[in-house]
Amino acid sequence: DAIKNLHEKNLLNEKEGKKLVELGERWKNKEISWDIVMDAQSKYFPLAIRGKKEDEIYAAAREFSLERISQILFKNSSKLVALANSYTKTVAITRLPEEFVRTLSPFLIFDEILGTKLEVKNGVFTGSTVRNLTSSKNKEKAFLKWLKDRKISKSFGFGSTQNDIAFLKHTSTPIIINPDKSMEKHAKQFEWKNFNSDGIGDLLEYMRKIFRDFKLF
Repeated sequence: DAIKNLHEKNLLNEKEGKKLVELGERWKNKEISWDIVMDAQSKYFPLAIRGKKEDEIYAAAREFSLERISQILFKNSSKLVALANSYTKTVAITRLPEEFVRTLSPFLIFDEILGTKLEVKNGVFTGSTVRNLTSSKNKEKAFLKWLKDRKISKSFGFGSTQNDIAFLKHTSTPIIINPDKSMEKHAKQFEWKNFNSDGIGDLLEYMRKIFRDFKLF
C-alpha cells in the first residue's frame, strides 16, 4: 500500500512503479508469497525512484506511515517496541530502506536500524543500492557483524516470515508474530513462541516475564 500511495502521487517512475503495484495486488489476492514481493521490490524499487528527490519520497512515505499508525497492527507494534525500549536496547533488522523505517518515528523508535540502504547523490536517488538486506543470508551477515563487537549474552528477536529465520536463530529467544505458513511450521518444529496480533496482551506479558528472567527490571 505504501508503494501504491507513492505511485498514485506520481512519485515513482511509471514502468517500475506499475510493476510493484501489480505485485502488491497479487500478494493481496494470495497468488504469490510476501518473500516473492520483497525480492521483486529489491530489484524494482530502486529503479522506480531513480532520479526522484529524496526529501519528496520520504515526506510522502512519512505522511502515509502516520495515517497507518491508527491501524491495530501498528498500535500493537508500538506497544511492543515501547515495552522493549523501557528495559533494553532495540535494533530493527529489515529488508526495507532504513529511512523508511525512520518515518515511523516517534511511534516506533529503535536504538539502531539495520536495513537496506539506497544510494543518494545530491539529494537524488541514483537507482543503485548500497546495502541490500532483502535476502535472509544478507540479513544474517548484517546481524552477525552487528553482534561481533558487542558483548551480548542474552537477546530476543521477532519475525514473521521464513526470511527472518537466519537472524532469529542467533537470538536467545526467537519469537514469531503473525507467521506465514512456512514460518509457522518452522516455529512448531523448533518450539519457538508463536503469537498473533490479536494476542498482544499475552505477548506483552510474555515479554515482561523475559525481562524478569533476564533481570532487566
